[in-house]
Amino acid sequence: MFPWRDQQLTDGHPLLRIEPGASTARRLSWRTPWNTRADFYVDAVGDDKRVIAVFCDSDLWNIERFHAPIQRDFDTRPLLTGSCCGTTFERRGYPCSDCRQPFCPRCDDCRCERDANRPVTCTQCFLQLQPHLVTDGLCVDCRS
Repeated sequence: MFPWRDQQLTDGHPLLRIEPGASTARRLSWRTPWNTRADFYVDAVGDDKRVIAVFCDSDLWNIERFHAPIQRDFDTRPLLTGSCCGTTFERRGYPCSDCRQPFCPRCDDCRCERDANRPVTCTQCFLQLQPHLVTDGLCVDCRS
């Protein structure tokens, strides 16, 4: 588990309280939207608009005297279950931000991508076409 750019911090998080021009070096816990938690050593400095922080899993800045081992699994991404391409699968990864479903390991589509690519039947010629080629039930050929 790693902090990602633009990930929202919880209210009262120590990084939100850094004043412009101030800095801190400390051990912090980080939580993901999936509520997993990891500890990091952080060196951070604030300016007028942002906080710049460097995260590390080892104590580069000699913040603590006693270093209890930080347990790290190789892959801490959530284990997701889905169905696609005629099979049910489990895979580690982050879900689609729109439909919150996993991406298929075979075709790399999520549920909303599969729905967008599902063929639509023209009500006049009965051909099956991609959804963007059918408007109000008629395909591009039948509309002209």
